[in-house]
Amino acid sequence: MNSVRVLLAAMAIGAVGYATPALAMNAEPADFRGVPWEASFDTVSDRMVLVRDEGDVKYYRREGDTLKIGHVDALKVAYRFYKGQLSSGVVQTYGGANQRALLQALSDTHGAPNRPRKRIPQYFWDGETAFMVLTCEVTSYCVVEISSKAVIQREQADTGLVPSAVQKRDDD
Repeated sequence: MNSVRVLLAAMAIGAVGYATPALAMNAEPADFRGVPWEASFDTVSDRMVLVRDEGDVKYYRREGDTLKIGHVDALKVAYRFYKGQLSSGVVQTYGGANQRALLQALSDTHGAPNRPRKRIPQYFWDGETAFMVLTCEVTSYCVVEISSKAVIQREQADTGLVPSAVQKRDDD
């Protein structure tokens, strides 16, 4: 399977707005699965298992998490922390039926997404404090990343780089 690369900061800085009019996100998430944006890792560490360590960025899975988003089965659910603060939640799915159901569930909850490039199955929802990016491959492998604008912008300012989301790796 090809690696999936989602550019998070594109939404955080509004770069996608050039292609389509911005649509407001309905029911903007204030957290990811009950963990508030910017929450300190120390407050949730007791149930977290390290999946990948990239220095200031660490990915964890939480013991006991349901591997679903809405009614869609997930392959993996991960929590992304930047310098010890929750920056994003990541959900990976697979299958054409799951792809359609996931897009429908997110649209039902958060409103119509922006889709700046019609030939690329990538969808964006933009809120005041959070944003979401759903990217699907031709194989029907999808990744939805729900992120805190504040933490992602801080990471970009600290590093000077555009943070990239999940990259499929054999070790996670």
